[in-house]
Amino acid sequence: MPTNTPRITDDSTRPQVGFDPCADLSDGQIRQLGYQPDTRRKTDYPAQDYTFLSCSFKSTDYLISISSGNITFDEEVKKESGNATSAPTTIDGRRALTIPHDQACSLAMQTTYGMVILTRQTSSFGTKTSAPPCEGIEDTARMISQFMPKGA
Repeated sequence: MPTNTPRITDDSTRPQVGFDPCADLSDGQIRQLGYQPDTRRKTDYPAQDYTFLSCSFKSTDYLISISSGNITFDEEVKKESGNATSAPTTIDGRRALTIPHDQACSLAMQTTYGMVILTRQTSSFGTKTSAPPCEGIEDTARMISQFMPKGA
């Protein structure tokens, strides 16, 4: 499934991660999302039984982290089942879950290999007042879904 070999893998029988937000999102796509490509920061979360490939970007008002992993969407739903503020939704036909936090908002969406989760938080470096972090996160997720490789 991945167009390239993932930069890290795990020892599990889970599928390989099929979308690397740092490698697969172009500078132009990052600008379309409203973030600065020169703030790109790669972070990996290797573990023995799962993998997450993450990348973060800054804008004037927000920091966004985009993580692509091979844990299942159902595992994320189960993890958040006690969170009364999480809300199911759909993004481009994908099952999704919005998860509000105090100064941040996450949105997890299902993929063929697991899930992609975006976490957007208001920036402490912003020069203007940020909108609530969940405002518009579904639109951002739709754009990212369109940028993902076919079949992911």
